[in-house]
Amino acid sequence: MRNMLVLLALALVAACSTGGGDGGVVATERQDGAPAECQETAHAERQESRSAKGAQQAVLTHMRQSTDRQWAALYDSLHPDHQKIISCEQFVECAPRRTLTLPPDTEFDVVDIYEDQVTIPRTTTQADSMTLIVKTSSESPGRPVGGSFTVPLVYVDGTWRWWLADPYLYRDCEHYP
Repeated sequence: MRNMLVLLALALVAACSTGGGDGGVVATERQDGAPAECQETAHAERQESRSAKGAQQAVLTHMRQSTDRQWAALYDSLHPDHQKIISCEQFVECAPRRTLTLPPDTEFDVVDIYEDQVTIPRTTTQADSMTLIVKTSSESPGRPVGGSFTVPLVYVDGTWRWWLADPYLYRDCEHYP
């Protein structure tokens, strides 16, 4: 299935690799060694509109979280089936290596939305999805960006969720660069 999130293509989007480095992530740690932001953002209570407009607002939020490298917040909207496979800590550690990072000034524009049927990768979960076509643009010197991404989302427990092309790549970042 090629319609993976910018966060999958962008992590929303996430089988892509940008090379090593921390991607600008500054993560403090709790006493147990886990990134503090996982504890702070996990299971945030929110209710998003199930409409196409709600999906549009969600995908723009997810993309902004990715460009701002807010990995724990992005994990919070990851599909629950994938949250069972990888922890927030694993995602926060691996996302900077596995996620297509765009310049902070990247602009996003949803140009099309349609309904679809999907199977969440590496699960048996099938769901109705809202698939969005998102155009990107940036004028960053040395890194101009332009293109589009197909971003499917599913509505689960009052919020729009994205998923990874292969969540198992996030379980052991050191051995699967």
